[in-house]
Amino acid sequence: MEIKKIKAKLNELGEFNGWKGYIGLYLTQKELRLIRKAGIDYENMTMKQVFERL
Repeated sequence: MEIKKIKAKLNELGEFNGWKGYIGLYLTQKELRLIRKAGIDYENMTMKQVFERL
């Protein structure tokens, strides 16, 4: 359930700013922990890369 909310938030932010920037700039630590639990190592990934893997 939470992953769907994060994916929707990423989609909204990505469309707003043209998918520029790294994921750590836009999400809270709590949201980043959920992404890590989903099996995605987001350290050097852009928003678009994380969105595609979710």
